[in-house]
Amino acid sequence: MNIEKALRAAQARQASIDSKALPKASTRRVKSLNELNAEYHSVGYGLHFCLHGKTYYEPCKACRRTKGEALRNLQNL
Repeated sequence: MNIEKALRAAQARQASIDSKALPKASTRRVKSLNELNAEYHSVGYGLHFCLHGKTYYEPCKACRRTKGEALRNLQNL
């Protein structure tokens, strides 16, 4: 009887070891240099600002946006 009890205890112990969850992968993503050096812009930033940091409602020489076009953008807002 003791042998059966010992076998059951050993089987129960092994079953509890086998049923434990496996360890989770713990790799951390490291940001690239481009991501680290990039300027933060909120969501929807491109709807109001050009690539040169000026709003669509003011003139921009790089985009060739004149005062008239800027005023038109402001009125269509």
